[in-house]
Amino acid sequence: MSIVRFVTGLFLATVASATTYTGLGGVFNSKVAVARNADGRLEAFVRGADNALWTIAETAPDNGWSGWQSLGGVMKGDPAVTVNADGRLEAFVIGSDNQLYHIWQTSAGGSWSDWAGLGGALTSDPAAITNQDGRIEVFAVGTDYALRHIWQTSVGGAWSNWDLLGGGITTNPTVVMNTDGRLEVFATWVDNGLWHIAQTAVNSGWGSWASLSGSLTGDPAPAVNLDGRLEVFATGTDNQLWHIWQNSPGGSWSSFSALGGTLTSNPAVAINTDGRLDVFVRGTDHSLWHITQVAANSGWANWAPLGGSLAAGMTATASSAGRIAAFAGGSDQSLFSLEQTHPGTWEPYASLFISSGFHVGDPWTIWMYSNLPNQSFDYCGNENGAPLGCTSNFAATNGSGNWSISSTFGSGDVASWQEWAVFRGLAQSNMISFTVAP
Repeated sequence: MSIVRFVTGLFLATVASATTYTGLGGVFNSKVAVARNADGRLEAFVRGADNALWTIAETAPDNGWSGWQSLGGVMKGDPAVTVNADGRLEAFVIGSDNQLYHIWQTSAGGSWSDWAGLGGALTSDPAAITNQDGRIEVFAVGTDYALRHIWQTSVGGAWSNWDLLGGGITTNPTVVMNTDGRLEVFATWVDNGLWHIAQTAVNSGWGSWASLSGSLTGDPAPAVNLDGRLEVFATGTDNQLWHIWQNSPGGSWSSFSALGGTLTSNPAVAINTDGRLDVFVRGTDHSLWHITQVAANSGWANWAPLGGSLAAGMTATASSAGRIAAFAGGSDQSLFSLEQTHPGTWEPYASLFISSGFHVGDPWTIWMYSNLPNQSFDYCGNENGAPLGCTSNFAATNGSGNWSISSTFGSGDVASWQEWAVFRGLAQSNMISFTVAP
């Protein structure tokens, strides 16, 4: 007997959008900076409408969010945040006097210090990172378009004086760590080309600037491939996404290659648990779009929409559970987040199959693969084109997201069938169609 004949209570099944944003409230006008606390909780930082630094954190890893907390200060531009060697978060902002200020947790995941100034005469947002030995280093552009940096002289200790690294930079600098531990800074220069400068050794001094060419606008977004090669993404003067990558870890660079799209924001990049890079941008429709590597260290899939009505300034990072979470300001200037349903997957899916000879007396098996483990679903069908409705909570997937059922066709199954599964509010499977003959 075809399993749709087990219907006991008929109703119309509905499927909600597979990409659901979480509204986190607030009113802000900056890019979001996100870091992970020592206990795994994500924490987001923004410049509020009052130009103070505001923060909101998960109440527990992957378990909802607290209310907003003001950390005070008077800032402009976008904040930066990094993690001390002992797990304490530290945030950096440019003050209204164009100097660098910082504030830090007094204990890992705990309360916050008062603000302290680090000087400088700066025109860009700061970029902060933690050296391999645990010392924080911060980069920013001065009034002469040259890059400057300042660093902790010991882990968690005092700070150096500002040091000049030169350049002719027109964007915010970005920084990443090579797999050998050397820091590398990327920025767009006055010639619209991408330039970079790297430490000559781990925790050490710096080499010279070198051009990677390109015709770019906005801030570059660097990331590290699973095999250790750096890859940098940026918006071109044609508003497409462009990328360039190391041919080997720490080695020479490829030429620029276009990934298409029509961007209205700087890109943000995050890494899936399987090593695939995932790049996020705002499109001309003000919604979030992304493009993902088809495999680690490999080529790229097509662009896919993730919905929303967003302002520019998105950030993406991985949660403690390995799911990428994207953060951006909505059109109402409040914070929204969107998190993968499972590591590496943005939208729930379910694929239904049938194996049979399709004659009376033939055995049949229907099985389903999904990314929805331990999830109940409704089963729906049509017989000879007539709706039979759906059986509520017909069955549930196993811990791997799979399910199957087997039986034998009887004389009462001679008909044309269409069957599908519905995970209410999450996803709907494909429809299987088959005809049972005498």
